[in-house]
Amino acid sequence: MMINRRQFTLRSLALLAVSSRDAHSQRAPVRVLIVDGINNHDWQAATHAITQILTATGLFSVDISTTPPRGAPPEAWNSWRPDFSRYDVVINNFNGGHLADGIEWPPAVQESLVKFVQGGGGLVVYHAANNAFLKWKAYNDMIGLGWRSKSFGPGLAVADDGKIVVIPKGEW
Repeated sequence: MMINRRQFTLRSLALLAVSSRDAHSQRAPVRVLIVDGINNHDWQAATHAITQILTATGLFSVDISTTPPRGAPPEAWNSWRPDFSRYDVVINNFNGGHLADGIEWPPAVQESLVKFVQGGGGLVVYHAANNAFLKWKAYNDMIGLGWRSKSFGPGLAVADDGKIVVIPKGEW
């Protein structure tokens, strides 16, 4: 049976939730923050589905922080300050664009996320969020591998035999 990437991701989240049920049965719910608001895919539907999957298990409490919309004035962005420290995991469902002119989070929010991850907080990058923040080095370090142009760096491919092939920068 063939499934698409979205189905795979959602099923993986569900499997993670179900498999951790016994380990967390005596603990408080895992506190999750989903960050969304701009994306080249239907972020509203994705956030809704992720929230339903996680909350249905009883293992997670989920909050949502929606960024200002594309074209919002600087004041709106300057007042958007999610408090990552209140959570165990942040799910990024935001993609302001994969090019140099993509929408970036305010520096204070970027710094707050870096501090959160460095302090042991979890970061899940959902689908198109892997190609956000082209110029944010710490984000690129945190995600490990993103959707970037061939001029950004080396690429990776999986060969027919399952081996990882490194493709030099500029060649793929």
